Amino acid sequence: MSLLIAHLQPDRALVAVDTACRFIDGSYGHTTKLYSVPHIGAVIAARGAAGFLVSMVIGAVGVAQSFEQAREGVERGFAELLAMFQRMASEQGSAAQMVIDGRQELLLVGWSQNLGRMAAATFCKAAGESLLVVDDLDAGDCIFAPGDMPDWMPDPDTADHAISAARYQVENWQGAAAGDPVGGDLIVAQMARNSITITRHHAFAGAI
Repeated sequence: MSLLIAHLQPDRALVAVDTACRFIDGSYGHTTKLYSVPHIGAVIAARGAAGFLVSMVIGAVGVAQSFEQAREGVERGFAELLAMFQRMASEQGSAAQMVIDGRQELLLVGWSQNLGRMAAATFCKAAGESLLVVDDLDAGDCIFAPGDMPDWMPDPDTADHAISAARYQVENWQGAAAGDPVGGDLIVAQMARNSITITRHHAFAGAI
């Protein structure tokens, strides 16, 4: 279960993910869960199967000419990928079935020329469900997953705050006993209208 932290403001945004993962063969390692799409000033991040993220970056998001086009492309492409995995699950079994059974979530954040501010949308298929739910974020909204954000914790609007939030997540993640990987390095994307800065932080060691 991947770590995902985000904070949206009108003029800037922050997105942070971990790198720990579990591969189809059951082994543990590290992977990239966040990609930048600099020609439209956006980033896309994922929780769940990494193949969804790569497909979106190469496909719908890679050819988009605006944040709005990317949003439409991700929604359409996500639904098409789910349908493909459902067909594969019926024909090939376990690996595709794991995608269908699990939670799959994408976050798209970028500068919207139409709105004149930063915008963000989440695309989520809950575990055990097939319905894709799309939500747009408002200015000031936070994403703090997989756990809940405590009241005393500041909004993750800086890299330091994101690191503190990530450490809290890893220390309190109840899925560790079940072998769900959370940890590795923390990848932080800080965004403004004309810039995307991505940094890697050794916020915690190893994969849980």
